[in-house]
Amino acid sequence: MPPWLPAMFVVVPWSRELYDRLYTEVFCPDFKGAPIFYRGFAVWYFPEMAYGRELIFVHLASREDKATGERTFDPMRSARLPWARPLIENPTGAEVLAWDFKEYDGSTNSYVWLQNHDYFILMKKMADDSRRLITAYWVGYDHERRKLRKKYEQRLQ
Repeated sequence: MPPWLPAMFVVVPWSRELYDRLYTEVFCPDFKGAPIFYRGFAVWYFPEMAYGRELIFVHLASREDKATGERTFDPMRSARLPWARPLIENPTGAEVLAWDFKEYDGSTNSYVWLQNHDYFILMKKMADDSRRLITAYWVGYDHERRKLRKKYEQRLQ
């Protein structure tokens, strides 16, 4: 593990209290406590709320159930939430692949992938070079890894 990467958050057994602790002990200090920078540019998120928390927190700790559209607890995302800020702030680490990719709609996204530990951050690159945090998640399937690898190989230079 990279020396700058903290321990994962223990999420078993899952409870509402644990969800509250994940929010107050990890998300609030890491994302609300001080500005975050990616390659010297500010990282921000929309302050909209859902389920009584910032929507970005919900995205960082849960995933969408394809059948219902509801967000459900994702232990793999939640456990790795302590990695999100350090990964954003250490894109040049030897263990990290970080790149910009021009999407089909013409927008540019920044990808940060801790490849050997299957954790990934997605940010939208804005006109002023700041980044809007979109999501972060555990890459759990080979097809997701292939897709990320392909985007890395087609990255902007």
